[in-house]
Amino acid sequence: MPKAYVVAGWDDVPHIEQRTKDALLASYPLHERDVRTKGIPKLGSGAIYPVLDDVILVKPYVIPSHWRKLCAVDFGTKNPAAVWGAYDHETDALVIYDAWKGDGQTVYTTGQHADIVRSRGQWIPCAWPHDGKGSDRGSGTQYATGMRDKGVNMLVEHAQHAEEGIGEETKTALTSVEGGLKSIYDAMMEGRFKVFGHLSEWFSEKNLYHRKDGKIVKERDHLMDASRYLWISRRFASLAPNESTARRDRPNWKTA
Repeated sequence: MPKAYVVAGWDDVPHIEQRTKDALLASYPLHERDVRTKGIPKLGSGAIYPVLDDVILVKPYVIPSHWRKLCAVDFGTKNPAAVWGAYDHETDALVIYDAWKGDGQTVYTTGQHADIVRSRGQWIPCAWPHDGKGSDRGSGTQYATGMRDKGVNMLVEHAQHAEEGIGEETKTALTSVEGGLKSIYDAMMEGRFKVFGHLSEWFSEKNLYHRKDGKIVKERDHLMDASRYLWISRRFASLAPNESTARRDRPNWKTA
């Protein structure tokens, strides 16, 4: 006997209020939204950040002295990466003002990576991924420990979400990749995540960053990973030593 399947979505359920739909929709990753709302049985594919560059791109400007700075790294021998951000804690807004990554050919030691990070400001705190406890093939020293020994101001713990709102109720782990991606996307759409326009490598990675059959394609994503560590660790950003905390005129996030 032939079988028939009925595809039904939220709009087919009249007792669900619109505000409930909006709240539920916001809680799901982008690639799951059609599945959840329309009942379409598919695995998500496509851009992870379906946002036009112009939405997040800003012209470089002088970072206000009361904004706090933070660095984040992604480890690797041929593809290490680092991004630097300035964070305005009053508005929970962040701008990435510098970025660097390996050329994919050169083999970098932990010490060489550390030299590059320190060159942008040795005092700047540095976030790092949970795999930073793995070993540098060249020295046998743990990545994070090795960079700390080389003078980088590494955070004590690896990058993770703040514990507020994390737990059984939200089903989000402290190191959740999906939680970080969704949080960045939301911040982009709200005008709280910006990137200096001259960082062409960053934008190139962002535009190639995608899913296939529901899984993140792990190619040319090192700046994206570092950016996620930066964002979820932004509460640890720090003021420059002896820097005044006096309030300054804030750049317009939408037009700067």
